[in-house]
Amino acid sequence: MIMYPLCIFQDCHEAVRQHSRAAAAVIKEQGGQNDLVQRIHNDSYFASIHADLDRLLDPKTFVGRAPQQVSQVLTSITTVLHVGLHWHNTTNSSLSLCHYHSGRMLCIRHSV
Repeated sequence: MIMYPLCIFQDCHEAVRQHSRAAAAVIKEQGGQNDLVQRIHNDSYFASIHADLDRLLDPKTFVGRAPQQVSQVLTSITTVLHVGLHWHNTTNSSLSLCHYHSGRMLCIRHSV
């Protein structure tokens, strides 16, 4: 874990808020691009994190357990598809994909 110099939360929050509002004004009033990250790169107040800023802002660090949860859901779906679902030819023009759940048959009908 990288340790950064102590920063007063309110001061950090206020600095980010000021830069955020200025960047928003450029977008809304001038139709410009969002330059918030560049503003933080240019602010000496944030010098201790400049080298790590790209890594700190990597979107992959904000997904939490989503990758594991998606994997679990896909595993469950795959298991259901291999074990509990059955195709039924209900008519000449449709098929039903059925699964028994809590004593009830649940079906999805597909027209062919």
